[in-house]
Amino acid sequence: MKKILFLIFGFLFLAIGSIGLILPILPGTPFFLLSAFFFINSSEKVYKWLLTLPVIGKVVLDWQKHKSINMKTKRWSTFYLWVTLIYSMYFLYPKIPLIILLLTIGLSVSIFIWTRPSRHT
Repeated sequence: MKKILFLIFGFLFLAIGSIGLILPILPGTPFFLLSAFFFINSSEKVYKWLLTLPVIGKVVLDWQKHKSINMKTKRWSTFYLWVTLIYSMYFLYPKIPLIILLLTIGLSVSIFIWTRPSRHT
């Protein structure tokens, strides 16, 4: 029963992380790491499959081996985050409270990303 529950959580966090690849206000990396945790404790086969995914597998392996986020990943995710946030803010103008909310979320996500250890590849 525990393995089935962990497998379900693994796929749930994988789905949330995948949404984070599209939505800049939701960081995908923490959810991919949670997904890996649940998969490694429920199904070695699914865990190995996760590691073969182009973007996700590299992030998970970097974290597991080096406890860090690659500098290229940090730069790219921050760039993508702010481009989409600024684009969104442009269309929200003059709704200042929503713009402030997006700025707060953007700063929080950026701080999270840049306070994780870095590794140069």
